[in-house]
Amino acid sequence: MTEQDVWNANKRAILNYPPGSKDLKLIWERDPKTERIIRQFQSLRDLGTEDSLSFSFGGRARTFYVLNIPNKKIQQFQQAVSTFPATPELGALRESVTDMSRGGKGTGRGQFDSPTGIAVDGSGNVLVADTGNGRIETFSPTGAFLSIIGTKGSGQGQFAHPNGIAIDRVGDIYVADAGNHRVLKLKPDGTFIAEWKGPELGFYGPRRIGVGPDDSIYVVDQDHNRIVKFSPDRQVSTTWGSKGKGDGQFDDPTSVAVDPITNKVYVADPRNKRIQLFDSTGRFLTKWSIPEWGQPVGFEDLAIDSKVGRLYASSANTNAVLIFDLNGNRIGSLTSKPPDRLEGPSALALANRKLYVLSMYGNRVSVIELNQ
Repeated sequence: MTEQDVWNANKRAILNYPPGSKDLKLIWERDPKTERIIRQFQSLRDLGTEDSLSFSFGGRARTFYVLNIPNKKIQQFQQAVSTFPATPELGALRESVTDMSRGGKGTGRGQFDSPTGIAVDGSGNVLVADTGNGRIETFSPTGAFLSIIGTKGSGQGQFAHPNGIAIDRVGDIYVADAGNHRVLKLKPDGTFIAEWKGPELGFYGPRRIGVGPDDSIYVVDQDHNRIVKFSPDRQVSTTWGSKGKGDGQFDDPTSVAVDPITNKVYVADPRNKRIQLFDSTGRFLTKWSIPEWGQPVGFEDLAIDSKVGRLYASSANTNAVLIFDLNGNRIGSLTSKPPDRLEGPSALALANRKLYVLSMYGNRVSVIELNQ
């Protein structure tokens, strides 16, 4: 058999394999005809475990590469194999073929189920809160899948419904887990550090997280209609807000963003059709009216680019991102370029003159280049 024959046979056998109760074990003998094929399948080794075998036969040493795929990952493995090219690729191991911009609803790598949070780390990697699947997915700056952080559950480092994500100056990750009513702090590799359950009454549906220039943490405690501020050492600094329509009151707030230069705190209060501004102690400063808000469509988010004096606000109802200067003047709006489109944009992140927009209903990430 030629290399192409082996490649075709391998893909056909894997895609036609009926998942049952047993794990899947794949074995290739190492020789020039299979080396590129082995390297291709090694790009999926994070879905299972690798092994090797060797023995002598007829005076010749023979070695084999083994890839073990556990039963619960077989369908995900088959989905990834279905995207392999018609011929095995040359060169080094490639990044995963999954792409956050394609997304799609599902449980596979690069797929989402009603995602509601997004952040970009110092290396340009993108983290997405895959809310319905109870996990965080990470992608490279080019959009290629990298890894999964966490599993669905209530244990240490697990998530029920992860929502907002924030990253501090040293790269530690904060996740608002609305289902477990807590905020988790993780190392950059996803290792659990600590959890915060909030001040008196505890959190009830924490939705978004903002990080101040001094690494203070601001949490939208949505169902308590308040903002909770923590010092970097996890102590509660202050809380403010209550349910209502008055200044400093909220009706299911959905986002908080902190200007790294002025330390002003911006809170999305969409049911009241406004953004409210506060100083870092919670003192009310002013409010901006947003007529497009007020519809029960998504979770409106905010992102600040203080260098150019812009605030971006998602509008799930109109499938657009609204643009303001930092005095509250409306400048315009953004949508993605066709054929891409925004579908319930409910989370925003800024990095390297790009606006990352997470579509909750479209289950994908759109990247919009910013020119100003």
